Amino acid sequence: MPAKIAMIKTLKRTATSVLPISKKRTGSCLRCGQCCKLLVNCPFLKYDAESKSYCSIYNYRPLNCLKYPRTSSESVTADKCGFKFE
Repeated sequence: MPAKIAMIKTLKRTATSVLPISKKRTGSCLRCGQCCKLLVNCPFLKYDAESKSYCSIYNYRPLNCLKYPRTSSESVTADKCGFKFE
């Protein structure tokens, strides 16, 4: 995905993060870490001994991280993400 499109989607996701998560969202996080690498690698993204990603500030993470992907249109990592939309 071109960087400009990713940046626009990231800005949109940040601006709409106060809105509720779509009721059509199903699934769960696979801990792939792709959402933490959209524009730049998040400094809070870490990996455990099994190479699974985790957030080192998980309990304090921003809303746009907490709710990703909030809607299908905001999902930039749909091919790898465990969250899907009906």
